[in-house]
Parts: sequence; structure tokens; C-alpha cells
Amino acid sequence: MAEAKLKTHVEQTRKRTDLHPHPKAEDVPSPEPEQYDEMLQDIEARGMQVPIDILADGTILDGRTRWQIASTLGLEILPVRVIDPPDPYDYMILAAASRRHLTKSQRAALYVQSPTWLKIKQDAADRVKAGTAAADGGSSSKEAGEKIGVGKTTIDEAAGLLKKAPELHKAVVEGDLTTTQAVAITKDKELHDKVRNGILTAKAAAKSIKSEDQRALEHDRKRLRTEAPDLAEAVEKKEITLKGALRILDEREEVLAAEADSSVNGTVDPLPVKPKDDPTDMLPRQLHEAITAIRQAPPRAARNKLPEVIKAMLSAGKPWPKNKEGMIEYRDALGEALGLLEERFKATVAALALAESMNPTTTDEAAPSAS
Repeated sequence: MAEAKLKTHVEQTRKRTDLHPHPKAEDVPSPEPEQYDEMLQDIEARGMQVPIDILADGTILDGRTRWQIASTLGLEILPVRVIDPPDPYDYMILAAASRRHLTKSQRAALYVQSPTWLKIKQDAADRVKAGTAAADGGSSSKEAGEKIGVGKTTIDEAAGLLKKAPELHKAVVEGDLTTTQAVAITKDKELHDKVRNGILTAKAAAKSIKSEDQRALEHDRKRLRTEAPDLAEAVEKKEITLKGALRILDEREEVLAAEADSSVNGTVDPLPVKPKDDPTDMLPRQLHEAITAIRQAPPRAARNKLPEVIKAMLSAGKPWPKNKEGMIEYRDALGEALGLLEERFKATVAALALAESMNPTTTDEAAPSAS
């Protein structure tokens, strides 16, 4: 919607009773009660500061809520801006889609019902058909998303809903669903049929749908509560992130697996070196190297290296991260390192105890030292 293309008259005033909503005004969602009350209080205190966009015949294209508030407050003369857009309906939809108080899903759902969006898609299809361009590949969705501040995926989801599930698209426009929730409902035929047939409201259906991410999150939390109540409690207290807690739990399981594979002479296979995305990589070099040595060392050597790690920790205070996010990541990484050391030390003690019970003559002095 380019302002330069509008034939705009000088701002005027009109009688409130000379104005009327667009015939398809219901395609645009009304504000939530709280937002409506805020607007009412502002207009009551300061008057109507923003003109209502109208056609010459008084049809409201942008400002229906302000017009309704004026009626509530008994305001008779209102500021207006008379415009002459190429497509009044398109102007009304795009004006609504640019409102930042709407959710991203609402803005996307509004945008994909505008003639502008339909023209963008048709032009792209025509270029492909004429052989002057490759398949769209989502560039139209990306371009549209950038205009209204939403992602390509949200635009694509909204467009798909408008085409295949208009009742759910309408629920997204009204703010009852996100596009993700609506798409999830379409994947459950029985649930979708209930919404389509009026047996369930869209909101009620959304409550019975859990996204894969939500299910995965619940699974991870349940795993912590079952296998590591202490870590689950730390997550609840926000002492560590869920991701950090799961990493520590994975370390514990590796330690237990190493204990199970203990040999008669009391050595255990070194724990595997963590992958490249190991969060401890962000720790100071000296501390990271000490932790890596613990991971790779046999039990007795691991025990002997603990003083090195403690020394490294004492000197690991700088450089500190410069922002809150960095501090949280640093804290989690250090917490994981400490958890690793605690569990590795327990494994060392257990392995030595097992070896000594099976080989009474085995001593630390007899054991090979690690380099």
C-alpha cells in the first residue's frame, strides 16, 4: 500500500452520522475489550487525534473502532481523511494488517485475504508459466512477511488455511488461534470436523491439540522428574535451563554406562569426547581443557586431575560475558561442568571400590598413571 498512489484530499471534518462502515468491515477483527477501553479513555481525555480514513461517500476504510467510540462518547464532528485508493477493500485489509497490536498470526491471516497478496502470487505464477522466472520457492511469502513483520512460514500457513480451512482462518483473524494451532487442528480430521460442524469452538479445539514441541517439552520434563528429581527441582527454581539439565542427565547416564562396563582391573573406558556443540566450549580455555582431560581419562587419572580443574575454576572468572544472555549461558556451561565432575568423581570412586573388592592386591601405586 504505497501512500504516493493515493489520491488524498485535504483533511476535513465530517458529521459522525454521515459515516458508515465498509460492507465487509467484519473481515477486520475488533480490538480486545482492554484495548477498546484504552482507546476510549484516550479519546475521551484528548479528543480524536488520528483522522478516520474514508471514501468520499463516507465509507470507513480505517478507523471503525474510533467511529464507534465517538458514538459512545457522543462526539458529533470527527476529523477525517478522504482518500481514493485503487481498491478500497485492499486498503482496508492492509491498513488492519499493519497494526502492531495484532498478533503475527492475525496480521498474516489478514494480509493473505487482501487483493495485493493475490496479485503477488498470480504475478509470480504468470512469470513461472511464461518461463521468465524460476518457481517462486517461497520468495513471495518472504517478501509479504517482511512488509508486515511476520515470518514466511506464518504467511504460508495463513494462506493454506484461507484456501483449505476458511473457518479456522477466520478464527485466526479473530485472535482465537495462532496459525500453528489452526494447522495442527487440520491434521486431526475428527477434531477439524467438530469445529467445521459447530460441535467445538476453535478455542476449545486448540486446547486439545499439543504441538510436537509441546509434547517433546513435556516428555523432557517427565524424564527429569522420573530420573533426576534434583535436576527437575533446579529447573523449576530456574537455577539451570531445561536444556542444561538434560545435558547433565545425559552425562550421568554415560557415567552409569561406563560403570557397567568396568573391567576387573578397575579401569573404565574413557567417556566419549562431547560433540562440537559442547556448551563447555565457551568456557575459558584452561577450564575447558581440564574438563576435556577429565572426560578422556581413566578413573585413577581422572581423580588425580581434579586439582587441576579446581585450579582452573578459580582462575576462570575472566573474561566475563558482557550481556545477560551470555551470563546465563556461562552459568549453565559451568554448572554442567561441575555436574560432570561430580558424576565422574563418583564413577572413579565406584570403579576403584569395585576393583579393590575383586583384586585386593591392586593399589593406586600399581595402577598405570595417565599422561
